Amino acid sequence: MGAREYAMEKDYPAELVLAETQSKNTKENFLYSKRVAEAHSEGKPYCCIYATSDYHLLRAGLYAGRAGFSCDGVGGRTAGYYLPNALLREYIAYVVMNKKRYLTIAAVVFALSLTLWGGLALLAWFARML
Repeated sequence: MGAREYAMEKDYPAELVLAETQSKNTKENFLYSKRVAEAHSEGKPYCCIYATSDYHLLRAGLYAGRAGFSCDGVGGRTAGYYLPNALLREYIAYVVMNKKRYLTIAAVVFALSLTLWGGLALLAWFARML
């Protein structure tokens, strides 16, 4: 069952439950959903809620913010047997999503370690000279 069908089953008014069906991933989903929401609201302010899996809420929220949404997420339960795989997948996707940040941090740490290592080697050389 999709999120739209679930909302309808919970008695949300059909005219308030919008669904985007063209996306292939979470990023596209929020970009396309933004267009759908803005077209439906006709330029008026609106609030929104997105529904996803509980393990997917963090990354979905980040994509929602990047798409320009100010909305809340609601997570559905995930079967226990699937959770370890899902969390690992989300972790990898989160790292890939922020790869520029993590590569920058890794480069700075690497440069600092080389500097520190070089400084220690230089101190050892001076100590031998004395």
